[in-house]
Amino acid sequence: MRREFRQIVWLGDDIPELPRQPVILYANHHAFFDGMVLGYLIERILQRPAVLWFQELERFPFFRILGALPFPAAAAQTRATTVRTTQRRWRTDPRTVMIYFPEGKLHAWEEGLAWPADDRFARLERLADDIIWWPVALRVAGWEDHRPTMYIKAGQPQRGTTGMERAHLEALMNALERPDRHAQRVLLEGRRGPHDRWDFSLLNPLLSRF
Repeated sequence: MRREFRQIVWLGDDIPELPRQPVILYANHHAFFDGMVLGYLIERILQRPAVLWFQELERFPFFRILGALPFPAAAAQTRATTVRTTQRRWRTDPRTVMIYFPEGKLHAWEEGLAWPADDRFARLERLADDIIWWPVALRVAGWEDHRPTMYIKAGQPQRGTTGMERAHLEALMNALERPDRHAQRVLLEGRRGPHDRWDFSLLNPLLSRF
């Protein structure tokens, strides 16, 4: 990710302490690297194991490094196995954090949230006892630079679903429209682009006559 982003930046308050129990981190999905960034947040920053249900894992097998499990649309038996594997991981290590994209697809930021109309949150609630739900929004900005910046803004973890999950995520996304209004912590320093690295001011005396 250092080659893709100028920085990965956490906005707002300190990263919350998550309880030692199953957590589902739910997020918007508007950039290809969302899963990788969240995997980095969970495994490198929070030092917890991650799991991610991935519909196209056959195409992108490297996501297995982030704890991805297959969840193909046309294979109910495979999906059922993934559900059982997730439950087993939670029993083995309750600190496991599941990354969940409720929209179920990658799409443009300008389209807002493509929120599901079914009861997916209620079904996921039954996977384990006392699940903690944690809303996290992501946005890639600064495309005018050689490399963009990924911003992350999180809400407070909550015990159980409340029906306000969409509103929580939309509020976080709105906050990402003005990242300059929030405290910032750099989680990952990427490779700097030409604008940051190049300085030809020493050539001014030579070129001043032109």
